[in-house]
Amino acid sequence: MKEVDFMKIYVSHSSNCDYVREIYEPLKESKLYDENEVYLPHDGNVFNTKEVIKNSDLLVAECSSNSTGQGIEIGWADSFNIPILCIYKTGSSISSSLKFITNNIISYNSLDEFLECISNFILDGGQMDREKFLASIYLIIKDDSGRILFQRRRGTKLWSGFLGLPAGHVDIGENVYDAAIREAKEELIDNLNGIKFGVVDIDEEKDMNRFC
Repeated sequence: MKEVDFMKIYVSHSSNCDYVREIYEPLKESKLYDENEVYLPHDGNVFNTKEVIKNSDLLVAECSSNSTGQGIEIGWADSFNIPILCIYKTGSSISSSLKFITNNIISYNSLDEFLECISNFILDGGQMDREKFLASIYLIIKDDSGRILFQRRRGTKLWSGFLGLPAGHVDIGENVYDAAIREAKEELIDNLNGIKFGVVDIDEEKDMNRFC
């Protein structure tokens, strides 16, 4: 995202929510609104949405409620290489396809956090990574003799050609067990009958492993 003092920000959202109270009013009362040019699609102003997005510095998508119109706006921003920040209320079920569009997906618990997410993203220069918000899983699969299954990494820029454990990201709204089963089916075998699953939770900050 280009560094500018004054930004053009398009705010995308579903019309199936109380966007005036939950999005427009908090934004209009914030420094974010005063210090930037913020476009609110249902605020009474008439403009060419596609052109506005094309000329924006950032698209903020409040994704707590899914809508076709918002999907089109996010698609436009992606096609124009406009940075996209997707934020959603904690506990909401959002589209899993968002992770294929942007790495910047984060939840919030309050209106203050909603504004803080946007401000921090701008201050960080749009460099938030998906890994900060989505967990990764690694499958340790052993046979009866204790041998561990490894795969040779291909089609990736990271350690291509090296051996590694089957792995993937936990999708939004998915628990680690479901993610492990999905990844195993996608990368290995479809029939998982008889396979037992356990979780190893690695806490890097405390430098310890614990079994859950």
